[in-house]
Amino acid sequence: MIGSVRPPEGYMVLVVDKYTLRIISSICRMFDIMEEGVTVVEKLELARQPLPELDALYFLSPENESITLLLQDFAKSNKPQYKNVHLFFSSRLGTGGASRIAKSANLVSRIRHLVDFNLDFIALESQVFHFDTPDALTNLFVQDGTGRSRQEQIKTAEKITTFCATLSEYPHIRFCTKTALSRHVAELVHEQLDQFYRNNANHQFTSERATLLIVDRAIDPLAPLLHEATYQAMIHDLIENRNSQGADAGIKDEIVEYTVVNQSGQEETKRVPLLESDELWTRLRHQHIAVVLETVANEFNAFLKNNVGSKLQRGIQKGEIEDMAQMSEAVRALPEYNELLSKYTLHMQLADKCVNIFTQKQVMRIAELEQDLATGVDKDGNVVNASKLSASLAAQLSDDSIGREEKIRLLMAYIITMEGIRESDRKKIMDVAQLDARDQKAMQNLHWLGIQSQSGGRAAPRRKMDRDLIKRAKKRAKDVPYELCRSVPTVKDIAASHVGRELPLDQYPYIVTPPEVLAEGADISSSSASSTGKSLRQKKKYDWHVREDKKETVEAGDVKPRLIVFVLGGITYSEMRSVYELSKELGREIILGSNCILTAKEYLEALRTMPTLTEAQSGTELSMSSLNIRGLRS
Repeated sequence: MIGSVRPPEGYMVLVVDKYTLRIISSICRMFDIMEEGVTVVEKLELARQPLPELDALYFLSPENESITLLLQDFAKSNKPQYKNVHLFFSSRLGTGGASRIAKSANLVSRIRHLVDFNLDFIALESQVFHFDTPDALTNLFVQDGTGRSRQEQIKTAEKITTFCATLSEYPHIRFCTKTALSRHVAELVHEQLDQFYRNNANHQFTSERATLLIVDRAIDPLAPLLHEATYQAMIHDLIENRNSQGADAGIKDEIVEYTVVNQSGQEETKRVPLLESDELWTRLRHQHIAVVLETVANEFNAFLKNNVGSKLQRGIQKGEIEDMAQMSEAVRALPEYNELLSKYTLHMQLADKCVNIFTQKQVMRIAELEQDLATGVDKDGNVVNASKLSASLAAQLSDDSIGREEKIRLLMAYIITMEGIRESDRKKIMDVAQLDARDQKAMQNLHWLGIQSQSGGRAAPRRKMDRDLIKRAKKRAKDVPYELCRSVPTVKDIAASHVGRELPLDQYPYIVTPPEVLAEGADISSSSASSTGKSLRQKKKYDWHVREDKKETVEAGDVKPRLIVFVLGGITYSEMRSVYELSKELGREIILGSNCILTAKEYLEALRTMPTLTEAQSGTELSMSSLNIRGLRS
């Protein structure tokens, strides 16, 4: 982008809006941008000093707000903000935006390039992307007759299309039939990709076409609620937003802010991004917190003992370095020493803070019950019956030492896995747990994800689990080294079943079934599974616990088509971890995408602020049939 428009003199300004700034930040460093000849990076939303002698590259989202601010930069012909203008939009500029630009003679006379750049996503990690649209869960699932669900579907499909185009992928598209939502978005993506490649005949796509598998949050409404014991997920679950008042450490947008005491004995605030360029972070992020603590401690001690810079620092402190050669070596080793020291210090502090919060909030007790609910067996692999789960739930909810957030998460996990609670028990539970009206509203709004908070009839809720699922859960309980690693996100099972050609076509059809699938007769039907009441999870034949020395290695050059899994409504850090695990196990590139990253806090807040079904119905004059509630939950 920058190299294609850089002026002969080699200097220019890069102007970004709040959204494209995040896109740029996710794929390159400021140093990389400056190396390309950019003198300064400026934010469109801020007041800026005019630089009429320099060209400007505007990388903007095609939103009305950004176009308005762009036009303001050239509102006065005698006071232009910049010299020549190179306009790059993160996605297709609509006719409305193009018309507004065309009416500004001052701006048009200076435009040298106008490009739809197809870079409309946040590349969070090497195998994870999202669109930074935190309202998507509400917008997509709430059917209130305003049309916002359809608008969000169209916007999401456009962004998925730009992602596929960026990777030069023209994927086969599958979708989940559990809700109408996945099908609608899949159809939109299919139409837009067809149109893109018709209009861009020279844009070559990969010969080994990927598969784009579109599902939505309703496939696993439980995952965002479960407490995790792996490092990355714990950081985002337990450590507050860095803007929280009085917090000594915080995180937002993958940037950790924490306080340390420097060598002068004064407190100093540091801001450190958690990036994949940090090899230590990449190794630790998906590890159990116990492994993280042990690894960091061992490596830090080895670093202090063996690192050249560390040895020289000790020599300086003891006065053992006397000649210039030794002093010069110490100076050269100092940057690497300080960088590694900072990394180890960061991760020791973060891991320690996670464990402290985990202990203070008594999360272990809650998390063990969550795992029992999610898997149907306890840590020893014994089946837990409904009455025992109900008794455990009551004990946790009545414990005043457990926070309200933990209680609401646990109660919602119970409702999801036990298919509701009796109306006669509801008020009693709310009073015992001390849940307010917003929390009760959150539980009601699980309806939008296909979950009924109230069980039918007078009988107590009973967990419905088949023998095969229990058998797998028992095996995993005995195989995993840590109690809180027993449950597996549904998205991992779905992805594995697709790769193993065991994902049934009647539940996960293609928009256009690939010829090779029809020829092989694979994935055609799940009728045999459906007739016995078995779920998708039992069809999978993979052994998740194959020893490392038994795993097959992927031969060099053995390139397999990508699998892109897109979850409408948000993904969790546990799901991100599971995709990396599966990708490594199967030797297959699997990419996970969504509208946003969901933490438990954000998930609960979305459910609390959504309109209830009653509110949605009263807020529109449309009939029930036009709301398509039945279609949403089919």
